[in-house]
Amino acid sequence: CFMRNKIFLAVTSFIIGLSSQATALDDLLYQTPKGTFFGKSSFIYETKKEEGEQTGGSQINEISTTNMIFRQELRYGLLNRLELGAKVGFVVVGDIENKPVSGADTTISQKGLEDLDIIGKFRLLDKKDSFASLDIGFEFSPNLGDAEEGQTSDDGNAFRGGSKYGLNVEIADSAAMFEWLVGFKYESFGEREEFSASTGAASSTFDSYTTMTLRLAMQLTMTATNTFDFELNYIMNDDTLESLANTTNTIQIEGASDFVLIGRYNHGFSNEFYLSSSLSYLNGGDQTKVTSASTTNVTGRSDFVISFDAKYSF
Repeated sequence: CFMRNKIFLAVTSFIIGLSSQATALDDLLYQTPKGTFFGKSSFIYETKKEEGEQTGGSQINEISTTNMIFRQELRYGLLNRLELGAKVGFVVVGDIENKPVSGADTTISQKGLEDLDIIGKFRLLDKKDSFASLDIGFEFSPNLGDAEEGQTSDDGNAFRGGSKYGLNVEIADSAAMFEWLVGFKYESFGEREEFSASTGAASSTFDSYTTMTLRLAMQLTMTATNTFDFELNYIMNDDTLESLANTTNTIQIEGASDFVLIGRYNHGFSNEFYLSSSLSYLNGGDQTKVTSASTTNVTGRSDFVISFDAKYSF
């Protein structure tokens, strides 16, 4: 009986210890404390692929994208429930290869500094005082410069060429070794233009569009310093994702919904420093590109991402 009580107390202490990690940097419920900085430095490797078949099966094009990106995020706890920050990236490799069935392959290069994102989050409800945590967040990215496409020896840049803003709501809770989160995000992308890096001439313009994302996340605490996250994101685009007008014709790209699966492993070296690695896979819905000359059915859209993150506070 004495031994049984000791085992019960040990298990109870272990669960309480896991639950007390609610302020850990890898936690789904993490909120930057007042007067504290939170930082995340990331290295991202991304490959994208899509195939497009014209009506009648006359031609199939394959577009492959390879990106290698460094990103930095920094947030500050302005108040107990309010944090503000910014994030920015630098694209080291940004190549888009167009491989038509007939004709020569072409490669577009887009490297350099990405657009700056200004972010903020307010905790409307805290789990300590309510049934769950409820966060309201915002994101704003101003237009810092024209987007340029580079070809051959001319490197373009990684600017989007237009502004972006987003609003999101997240509700989360924890129980012993598990945490869950449900979120909804609305993003609006403004009109933008792309220019040729070699000539400086405008190559295309894009209409504004919006996306809405439903996020479902769960975290399992395996030990006091090791956690595993699983996420499912469902991204819904408006009816016309983009409208591209160039010198020859207008392309209407009908929107499609995407599923994104994410697995992430987190390891804490201390309360102030965590390392994470994640795998992400996007299964894109079919799209239709319509011009005055042809209709192209875009299939086989996929996106595979490997990310390594360092999270720290000071």
